[in-house]
Amino acid sequence: MFIRAIEVTGFRDLPDFSARDLDRVVTVQGPSPAATALGDALDLFFSSLSVPGLLAWMRRMELLGPDEAPAIVGDPHPEQVSWEDRQAARSQVREGERDRRVTLELALDPVLFRMISDHAGRDPRLLTALGAGASLRISMGFLLANSMDAMAINLASFEVGGERFPSVEGDRPPWMRQVLRALADRFHRSTAPSAELARRALERSLSRDAHGSFLAWQQVLSPRVGRVRPALGPGGQAVLLSDDLPLRRLGPAALAEVALAADAWLHDCDVLWVDRGEAWIESAVEGEHSPVEQVFRVDPAGELQPDERPTSTLVMPPRRPFPRPGEV
Repeated sequence: MFIRAIEVTGFRDLPDFSARDLDRVVTVQGPSPAATALGDALDLFFSSLSVPGLLAWMRRMELLGPDEAPAIVGDPHPEQVSWEDRQAARSQVREGERDRRVTLELALDPVLFRMISDHAGRDPRLLTALGAGASLRISMGFLLANSMDAMAINLASFEVGGERFPSVEGDRPPWMRQVLRALADRFHRSTAPSAELARRALERSLSRDAHGSFLAWQQVLSPRVGRVRPALGPGGQAVLLSDDLPLRRLGPAALAEVALAADAWLHDCDVLWVDRGEAWIESAVEGEHSPVEQVFRVDPAGELQPDERPTSTLVMPPRRPFPRPGEV
């Protein structure tokens, strides 16, 4: 799955923006408030599809106190969330505005295509929709309360191949709920190096199913920082070594490279957003066994230019073909 088009409205630093015909690698001009807002918008879209994702997003957006547990209504798909602070959310929207919307057009991969096509026999409209291009167009709305301490989350529209299907919670067909659950973890935003990175690497190295991605992670890092591997340190906690010596001795730049590679190779995501990282991460979309389908990377020379002008549309030619729906 990858993102073909984006429409964003209502964010303080990105009030009205659209981009279409997106490539597998999208360089976003920045860093800037508008570039960050575009990343925030994509992050919010996918995070709002699950309770754990929404909670993690709120912490990234600094909406919560250190030990605060927000009240989330709706499971598995959140419908409303409330928190304590009444000031933090004001920085996300312009004065007097409360409503934000993010609309994405998504190219289906074989897994999502089958997930939908399995129900085509019970819903004739699905059969027609899948034959019309099989892309998804999903719009999510996010309405802040006047008090700025709560937000309603609304699946505003859901289209398959241009055919619109009921999006109200009580009217959604079972296959739509299944697709929304599957999309919840398809996006990942790169993070700073942390203790969790070593633990994740250790888990992948010991996993029968994920060991291949661990070996690929080691391989891509080898010419840059040597052979990286996890080990058990003091108290049994996971630590990272490079050529059998502590990785930290190579300095923060090496730590950042290892973390960036982990974002692509050690996370199960399709779309990776990189706020800060070198161009080599774009190779993550290449090859038959690429770990991700699409990379958004913020760069001063980026081609996609989010800004505060009313609407910005960029058309970019496809970089490499995507399998046709149904092909395995």
